[in-house]
Amino acid sequence: MIIIVSPFLYRIFGGIRPIAGDRYWDADANTTTRPQAQSDSNTIVNEYVDAVGKISVANRDNPVWWATDLASRNRFISPLSELLNDLIDFRCADDLAQASSKELIVDQPPWPIFALARETARLRNETIKVYAWPLSLLIARAGNQTRSWLSLIKGALTTFFQVRSAKKIFGHVKKIETPVYMIKSFVYANNFDIAGYHQDEFFGRLPRIISSRLKPGEKLLTVVQGFEEKDLCYRHMRELPDQWVVPIECYITAKDIVKALFECIKAILIQGFRVPRNLKIARMNASPMIHEVFAQGGWHIAFFQYLHEKAATNIAQAHKLLGCAMTFESNPWERMFIRGLQQANPTLPIYGFQHSIVTQAGIGIFLSQHEADFAPMPSAIITSGMVPLDIITRYGSYPEERIWLGGALRYETLRGVPPIPRRHNSKKKRVLVALEGVHPAAVLLDYALTQARITPEVLFIIRAHPVYPLKKMLKQLPRDRRNFSANVEVSANRSINEDVSKSDLVLYWGTTVALEAVMLGRPIVHFNRGDKLSYDPLFKLQTFHWQISRNERISTVLKIVIAMPDIEFESQRQAAVKYVKEYFLPVNDSVMSRLLTSFS
Repeated sequence: MIIIVSPFLYRIFGGIRPIAGDRYWDADANTTTRPQAQSDSNTIVNEYVDAVGKISVANRDNPVWWATDLASRNRFISPLSELLNDLIDFRCADDLAQASSKELIVDQPPWPIFALARETARLRNETIKVYAWPLSLLIARAGNQTRSWLSLIKGALTTFFQVRSAKKIFGHVKKIETPVYMIKSFVYANNFDIAGYHQDEFFGRLPRIISSRLKPGEKLLTVVQGFEEKDLCYRHMRELPDQWVVPIECYITAKDIVKALFECIKAILIQGFRVPRNLKIARMNASPMIHEVFAQGGWHIAFFQYLHEKAATNIAQAHKLLGCAMTFESNPWERMFIRGLQQANPTLPIYGFQHSIVTQAGIGIFLSQHEADFAPMPSAIITSGMVPLDIITRYGSYPEERIWLGGALRYETLRGVPPIPRRHNSKKKRVLVALEGVHPAAVLLDYALTQARITPEVLFIIRAHPVYPLKKMLKQLPRDRRNFSANVEVSANRSINEDVSKSDLVLYWGTTVALEAVMLGRPIVHFNRGDKLSYDPLFKLQTFHWQISRNERISTVLKIVIAMPDIEFESQRQAAVKYVKEYFLPVNDSVMSRLLTSFS
């Protein structure tokens, strides 16, 4: 028998607490009694990709499907990412209860797991008892649906004012007949050099390579989205003498916003989202769980990302495009942008650059065989090195001819950086905590602050991501755990090199800073939240690299690093650097030429 206790009281990040006989797992406690998953992680990846691919087939005619967080499979925003952990924990606890012929009590699960448990009991013809407040399921659905709808409407209103502001600052873009090659990128305030020229942070010297191959009368157009200090960036862009860098907002009209909002409303209310039957993940029928995800507002759409389809269509109509280079991680905006370009010009060559890291949990970039014929995809994916190429081909169903080894445009200078000498004589050891710009990284921040309190002899340097300020992330923590102890220092306006050089060890969850730290000569330790799929970009690295969980002390790893003889330290460092160099290979000029031959 399966017993569900008070699902309505489930907290967003609480997890599930299964009890099987005298075995108990508390998601918030530092305990080792958590039932361990037996499924091979590679199998889970394949099943997850396959399941979402089948959902894509069922919803291929829904115009907003590719704009949903769920369709993106983004490891940070997809509602299935966290539920995957809960699903496997439930499966393990259920196996344990079945093996011992005992009842399974599931305490405070998310409602999708309740749906999974109910289906499991039905298939086995077992009894399921639910102890919950009356109407709690309906109340939860109504609340979560309301949040998704409010987010959509708020996104439309916010976009309207963003577009108006961008056009007021930058001006309107005129339709011209000059053939252009487009780069779709981003802009930050520090992307302008002393002379005022724009230096593309994501594409390095690619703009220069393309410009050198253009014929007389052809131009390079860079379309960007700004984030922090975007008004300042757009003013700089307006004054650029020899560069044509345009805000994407300038290609969006008020009519586009209204039309897009009604398209979303119609698609959600009238078409809805279909979930095929019997989607298997970790030997469980995940279809009821995914049904409940949609019922709980899991179709969430970031409205501005949906509008990228309209913007791309308008760009293709305003300019005679020769080709397009863009970042590609299968985010909603990328899918919609490609969709818009392909609708306007089906033969346009589009190149998606894998510009950052690839992890096992980064399911989004893995293409399912079920959606290969219709998913909005680039003409080719350009990878930064052999490591990401191997991961993408291992888990995805891309034709070999559509994956090119191009090199790391974004990190080209990193290969030539000399290692920073080891800190031998420092009185106080230092740990750099490198946070990502997403709210799940708050778990790492909580762990680091806890370790700082119990390890006063070590200085902890907290480095937040620019798109997710530390003050904002602290709000994710309980009030009694937000205070800094005396041995916590916040990195402010310092480069990665400066922070890494001051540290003895770099603690991270899934950030690119880990790779940079290795290249600079610092050992790294990955914080394992207990995820079933690895968020570590270096999950295959076997040296100069440790892993730690929340119930382990960081001082244990730090002592190992400090005690390591110089010869062994240097040997491990060189092996790790060799691996990272395979992650970020030099730019392949022949591949770049291949990218340009389509219009030369």
